Amino acid sequence: MRPYFARGAGALNALQNQTSGRDSSTLATESNLAHSDQPNTGRRDFLYVATAAVGVVGVGAVAWPVINQMNPDASVLALA
Repeated sequence: MRPYFARGAGALNALQNQTSGRDSSTLATESNLAHSDQPNTGRRDFLYVATAAVGVVGVGAVAWPVINQMNPDASVLALA
């Protein structure tokens, strides 16, 4: 049977009707899931740090050629 993913006030009732005799305390829509209700802040912090690191590398990859093109040409340096 395909799961019923509806939104609204009757979604939980419709899902409970589809269980056809199964224990309704095991529904994933209720707050009795196996994991704790506390968010995993370590994963979130890692994503923030990884995103910042990729951003810094991207800015550096763009800034390097821009700054490098401001150096004097080799012919100008040869005259000096």
